[in-house]
Amino acid sequence: MSEQNKNLGTGIWLYGYAVALGVLYVFAFSRPFGFNLFAFFSIQDYLSTPLNRSVIIVALPALIATVFFEKIKSVSRGLEKAGFYFLMLMYVICFVSEAHRAVDAYISIKFHFRNEINVIVLMCSAILVAALVAIRSRRSDRPLIGQLAALFLAQIAVISAAGYADGKSIYAGADEVYFLENKDLCGSIGNGSWVYVARLSATTVFMNTSDKRLCFTDEKKYRLISRVRLESLDQD
Repeated sequence: MSEQNKNLGTGIWLYGYAVALGVLYVFAFSRPFGFNLFAFFSIQDYLSTPLNRSVIIVALPALIATVFFEKIKSVSRGLEKAGFYFLMLMYVICFVSEAHRAVDAYISIKFHFRNEINVIVLMCSAILVAALVAIRSRRSDRPLIGQLAALFLAQIAVISAAGYADGKSIYAGADEVYFLENKDLCGSIGNGSWVYVARLSATTVFMNTSDKRLCFTDEKKYRLISRVRLESLDQD
């Protein structure tokens, strides 16, 4: 029974951690739009945040590293220690990829909301401190604490960069965005179209491509069409 309680407690802790990462992703994702998405959140929305891309970003390197650990743990302690740095390296690679998207989008779009730069500062600071903590942990009497802290900070950096980059891509009208077909749900403004931003338990958010105005609707039945299909971007 105690073993079951231990497993249950571990599962709850891991799920809570996944929710925290999901919330961080949503925070970074919503910054380019200049509004507080959490104002429209319900408990269900908070509990479902692990369903966004954050868990995949964090879990994939961890899964690969776990397989790596299983193969080398019986060889030597030195190689097992290298597994931590292997995982850190993977997170750094993920960060560089996502941060490149985020910074490129920030620079290419001249208009910024006041709090957008906070995400850039957060992700850069987190990865820098993560690297310093990882190096410092080599000389620590309790290296595990330092390693866990470094991994935690690296995950914060990657999730922040990915969330901001994804949100900024939608704001800029990337190829992978989806348009609202039945425009009457939000009304039309000039030649602008409505781009899908996010769906919550009670509200769906769209953004107008003309003036970046946001539309919040509780309508559940709407039709989306990808930009690639609408504009035939896949045809050269």
